[in-house]
Parts: sequence; C-alpha cells; structure tokens
Amino acid sequence: EKWSLELNSIFDQLGISPKQVIRCLLAELPSGKRIPVHHDTGLWSTRSHRVHVPLVTSSQDGSEQEEVVVRVGPLESEMKRAPFQFGHAVELNNRAKHEVENNWNKNRVHLIFDYLEESDVVNCISLTTESVVEQTRRQIFVHDDSSQMKYSK
Repeated sequence: EKWSLELNSIFDQLGISPKQVIRCLLAELPSGKRIPVHHDTGLWSTRSHRVHVPLVTSSQDGSEQEEVVVRVGPLESEMKRAPFQFGHAVELNNRAKHEVENNWNKNRVHLIFDYLEESDVVNCISLTTESVVEQTRRQIFVHDDSSQMKYSK
C-alpha cells in the first residue's frame, strides 16, 4: 500500500492491471559488481513478462568501462548491449541469455516486475506484514508463524 500510488501509475501507463503483477521489487547492483551470464528457468518464466524500469543508472551512451552494461541474446556468443535508460520501461526476455556489469561509479537501481497476460491471471493470495516469501529458481513458498504453503512449481 505504501508504494501503490507510484507503482499503479507505472502499471497504468503500460496498460497493466495491478492484479496481473506477480512479482515487483527494487534491485540494487553495487558499483563494480556484475551478474554473470544466465537465463531464467521455471514455469513462471514461460508465462510472465519481465519489465525493468531503471531508476538510478548511468547515461547508457558512454564507454562500457564507465557504464552500467546489460547484454542480451539467444546465445552467449550472440549477446549484444541493450540500453536500459533512466525511466524507460524495458521488457526483457529473461529466458534468453543476459548479464549485467556495473562499471559505473554508483549503485544501479531498477524497479523490476513480472506480470501475466490478463487471461493467465489466477487466484491471488494476500500477504501480511508477518509473511515471509522465499523464492527458489522453480518454487515459491510463503511462511507465517504457523505454516508453510507452496504456491508454484
């Protein structure tokens, strides 16, 4: 609820209903760090769209040695640099190979969210402030004081 006004404004501009959003987070990548080449797996990655909205990032038009660099491609040998500019929503095919290098002198921060097509939306669960969500590569667990429930495979 704290961020709903800001997030709903973004979703609305993209024509996405909040009920379609299945994951939403802020991701910080410290200066000098990298996320190695990988591709996402699991049923969720075949059904959802992954969107990045860079909130804190480099200019994207300078030398790779001084920028936040995102590379994507169907194969590691075919990966190319993709611009992720401040404030622009970018849909990433997370099943393709991708990597990120933060060669910038500041931490990079992206809003990242996954959403489903309207026809794929299923029953949602409500989380409380006591809920703890644990996500592995292929499953999502919700824990509270008394139980553990598995929600996806």
